[in-house]
Amino acid sequence: MNNSRKKITAYLHPSIYQQDKKAIDFIENLPSQLKGDFYRQAIITAAALSEIDSRLLGLISTFYSKEFDINNFYSILEQTTGREKISQSVELKHEATNELSSEKSVSAMLSNLKR
Repeated sequence: MNNSRKKITAYLHPSIYQQDKKAIDFIENLPSQLKGDFYRQAIITAAALSEIDSRLLGLISTFYSKEFDINNFYSILEQTTGREKISQSVELKHEATNELSSEKSVSAMLSNLKR
């Protein structure tokens, strides 16, 4: 097994870009032991998004601001991929997962009561 590593250096420009400042603020609030893994995951996620559509990375980083939320993210995905109602699909899956989780909780409580 090859244990070689690749060091990557990048610079953020908080005095020029609002997104850079927000990213720095986020990273500075991470516990020290999580920062390295965060950087690694961010780079891998960026590569994965770029493979899906090379525009995604630029769009997401451009819109990363105080107002950026999950709805903005869904909108970017919908506009970039041409797929409509991504947010509705995700919300339906989320609701189904919550319902299933609630059913399991109720089932567990009932079985505990039977004991």
